[in-house]
Amino acid sequence: AFQLLVADEPGVVTAVEAEAGQVVAAGQPVVRVARSGQLELLAYVAEADLAVARAAREWEVSIPALGERRLTATPRELSPLADPATRTFAVRLGLQGDLSQVALGMSATVRARREAAEVIVLPVAALHALGENARVWVVGNDASVRAVPVTTGDLQGDTVRVVSGLKPGDRVVTAGASLLVEGQKVRLAPPEAGARQ
Repeated sequence: AFQLLVADEPGVVTAVEAEAGQVVAAGQPVVRVARSGQLELLAYVAEADLAVARAAREWEVSIPALGERRLTATPRELSPLADPATRTFAVRLGLQGDLSQVALGMSATVRARREAAEVIVLPVAALHALGENARVWVVGNDASVRAVPVTTGDLQGDTVRVVSGLKPGDRVVTAGASLLVEGQKVRLAPPEAGARQ
């Protein structure tokens, strides 16, 4: 039977995925419509930047066609699965502000904004455990070690970013972490030896 398709909201047709007279199955997309007044941006995030993308509450958008002007976007959806070909994660962002000069199909560059904070980066070897139970050994004033749970961010080569659990000035064991036990006394390497403390 022939049917009349009516959009539930005003908008612009961005794609027609069926031909007139074609038989379509239930649920098959026929026409794609972009709602008026709502512009969404699709970006792709590399695996290494996934933690930053998840934490970002605001994004800065640069559209080359608009020159130096910057727009703001807020996250709407971050795909839980990576694209099998590119190993990137799709993120959908809602554009904010004056969008009168923005047209559908324009290319853009996005950057996740995050609060400025002191970043602590450690060698991966400093981790006493991995995953959700990640810990490092912190050396106290009495030269004894205690296991401190940490939340880790992205890996960069042989280093890892520590998101929480440590504060600036903490002395962390970076070699032999798997050999220590709680309360064990350690001897600090002299600074001239080049060892990180």
